[in-house]
Amino acid sequence: MKSIQLLLLFISLTSTAAAQYAPTADFDYDEEDPGEFEFTDESSGDPDEWDWDFGDGNDSSDQDPDHTYEEAGEYEVCLTVENENGDDTHCEDIEVVLPPGADFDVDRLSDNAFRFEDESTNEPTDWEWDFGDGNTSDDQDPTHSYESAGFFEVCLEASNDAGSDEYCDNVEAVVVNATEADLADSPRVFLFPSPAVDIVDIDFRAAQSQPAQLFIHNSVGQQMYSKAFAQAPDHYRVTVADWPAGQYYLSVVLDRRGLIHVPFQIIQ
Repeated sequence: MKSIQLLLLFISLTSTAAAQYAPTADFDYDEEDPGEFEFTDESSGDPDEWDWDFGDGNDSSDQDPDHTYEEAGEYEVCLTVENENGDDTHCEDIEVVLPPGADFDVDRLSDNAFRFEDESTNEPTDWEWDFGDGNTSDDQDPTHSYESAGFFEVCLEASNDAGSDEYCDNVEAVVVNATEADLADSPRVFLFPSPAVDIVDIDFRAAQSQPAQLFIHNSVGQQMYSKAFAQAPDHYRVTVADWPAGQYYLSVVLDRRGLIHVPFQIIQ
């Protein structure tokens, strides 16, 4: 009987002692997918309230919450636990790495040469460029010259430890390999005025009356205008009043004479 009484007294004293102390905060976490974390409370001292601060402006009162980060970076995660005897806080830094969002910008260096500048988000560590003509590069910001004229689809695959993404855009390369005899025998296409403000006039001269396709692109290869003719007119007018100032390129594809290329500028 005395043994049972002593045991009950020990249990009572132990429970009373435990109830006299504030909890000690602690937690663990797992990254389920890039940016998606599962947090597990590992606090001692029987807390009955939990307050999580994920470091990105979001919080939770769940004991074992899940949280998804929208942006890559380093975040300080803090857990505050509480019971009737007090509270305690534990913080840890976590690194969030998200897959890149591939993107790039294009600068035309000449008729057939371009500089490609990586604009991808979420800090990629590897880059794979496909210039659309069988050539590739793993530089972050490569330059490339095309050997033949035409439109080329350029693709960038950007990647890091969390994954990869691909973005593609088109560029137009112009290559002039004509001899003096070829030029003397070629039909001429003129564009005026240059610089232009509101309109440009295109004079087809000797190219008139034959099938033709007209294209205008800006300096990064974006098509601004196109027109097909069963028979090219004497002249043709294009309104450019709403176009941004900058360098532009008129391309005329003739049925019998190939590609004619005329650069011009627009000013405001």
